Amino acid sequence: MGDTATEAKTDTKTNDYYSFRFRSTGLGEQMLMGEPLKFLIVDDMLVMQVQTTEPVQWVIRAGFTYRGLLRALKLALNPSVIKFLLFGWKSIKNPKLTSNF
Repeated sequence: MGDTATEAKTDTKTNDYYSFRFRSTGLGEQMLMGEPLKFLIVDDMLVMQVQTTEPVQWVIRAGFTYRGLLRALKLALNPSVIKFLLFGWKSIKNPKLTSNF
């Protein structure tokens, strides 16, 4: 049995579907794709780790302070986000994924 990151890469390559996609102005047009790895509590922060698998294998970390997490949750209460959470499962079999975000 391999490590989680390797298993995630194998599964996503088979399905050609990645849970997370990242764009950065510092990377130009390059898009990173990956899978969630884990959440950790580090001091007073909730840290989310994502294993990127395409085009490079990196572990990206995002640290949320309590106040930052509350802000993210408040932003997620937007009606369009709630609609996506409730009905997004309909696109699981045939997702329409854009690189323009």
